Amino acid sequence: MDIRPKFEVIFIDLDETLYPKSNGLWQCISHRINQFLVERLNMPLEAAHELRQSYLESYGTTLNGLLQNHDIDPLDYLDFVHEIPIESMIKPDPSLRQILNQVTPARFIFTNASQQHAERVLNHLNILDLFKGIIDIITLGYANKPLPESYQKALTIAGNPRPEKCMIIDDRIANLIPAKDFGMTTVLVGDGQAKAVDYYLPTIHKILEQVPGLI
Repeated sequence: MDIRPKFEVIFIDLDETLYPKSNGLWQCISHRINQFLVERLNMPLEAAHELRQSYLESYGTTLNGLLQNHDIDPLDYLDFVHEIPIESMIKPDPSLRQILNQVTPARFIFTNASQQHAERVLNHLNILDLFKGIIDIITLGYANKPLPESYQKALTIAGNPRPEKCMIIDDRIANLIPAKDFGMTTVLVGDGQAKAVDYYLPTIHKILEQVPGLI
């Protein structure tokens, strides 16, 4: 009998997937994104909020919308929006470390954020060493989730595993649907309807209990 794990690679989103939405970190990033638009594009806050929502719906991220429509420095943007006091919001998570350490497939962070931000979050959770690599927005050439090319690039970086041997975990259904189209197994974490995905978890801490094929 074949007892090998079903999956070879597991792609895990960062923000609001590895930690709960309730801790306020993403709200801080959201505020910084709005503030970037106000300062760099010289617009009132209400207009900045509307523009951001429009870019999120059209391009998947505010950054992609800015790159397509404005002359901005993406590294300036990433540094600005991630300048937040992570140390006051993220603490070591021993139970998450124990769970991820049991996951047999190669683990990659797959995020629309920067590597620097990802490393800060992972360090404060005390799980950075558990990941084979970080696939960030710069590595992706700013082709963010949910753009199909981001998933193809992630597969290439992970060594070209067959998509059906891959799992992706994310807190946004919009980021999981294209992955499912590629043939990956999809796991939604947090709030939302699970009809369009393979598994739903209220928290990533439930992954070994509710998702087979990882040990």
